[in-house]
Amino acid sequence: MNSKYLAIYLLLFLISNVTAKPLSLMTFAKKAEFETIKISPDGKHFAAKVPTGNKTVLVILEKDSMKSVDVFEFGSNQHIDEFEWVNNERLVYTRNIKEAW
Repeated sequence: MNSKYLAIYLLLFLISNVTAKPLSLMTFAKKAEFETIKISPDGKHFAAKVPTGNKTVLVILEKDSMKSVDVFEFGSNQHIDEFEWVNNERLVYTRNIKEAW
């Protein structure tokens, strides 16, 4: 290998290591805000499962603003399980009920 290219690679390696900031352990340990995210067929919206206490809701978000457009939820111990975009305006989903033994 040409020494000129080796020097460039080493310089880039050293610069990337110096400028990179270490991530805190909390970045990896915190609970995820969303469980599953799927984008709409037209790419304008996201659908996401969000665990909230003893239930899981389905939230529709505008992609550009990340504002909530709609929320689908059931009562206590009831969870959105699977979901799919059918078209740009319609989702289908299944409900799961969790009960104690």
